Amino acid sequence: MTDAEQTLWSKLRRKQIHGVQFYRQKPLGCYIVDFYAPKARLVIELDGSQHFEQEHAQRDAVRDGYLQGVGLRVLRFDNLQVLRELEAVLGEVARVVGERVNPNQNQKPNPPQPPFCKGGSEDASTLQESGSENISSAKRESKNAPPFEKGGLGGIYGLSDFPETPEETEISK
Repeated sequence: MTDAEQTLWSKLRRKQIHGVQFYRQKPLGCYIVDFYAPKARLVIELDGSQHFEQEHAQRDAVRDGYLQGVGLRVLRFDNLQVLRELEAVLGEVARVVGERVNPNQNQKPNPPQPPFCKGGSEDASTLQESGSENISSAKRESKNAPPFEKGGLGGIYGLSDFPETPEETEISK
């Protein structure tokens, strides 16, 4: 193993990245890859300076095409990159592993839902949308029932939260 492979292997082994097992020098098809994580379906290749030559670059492209064709993601890093920028390399590996092992984790969470009315059978949106009849009956009920007992509004709406309605002024007279 090269110095770069030893350095990276020390950070990949023993499930150090998202609890995913990596193998080194793993045969896949007719190729032997530097590092392989079956759970993440990820291959990591470290390239020496010879991979910058046109002949090696063409072979690497064919190899990557085969590996991608069987559903694997291939990450390629230069040996110097691993030796000089190890944290950046590990960050990229961790990001890709996280995406492939937990694909739904990167989605935005559901927006918060409106609160339920405590103690009543109707939710807050029904009270706001129903019109003056339900509002005035809710006000009457909230006057009669303590806020945190059955039938009360639970302190979510106070009397000042409802607009004045003509019906209420007639009732209060």
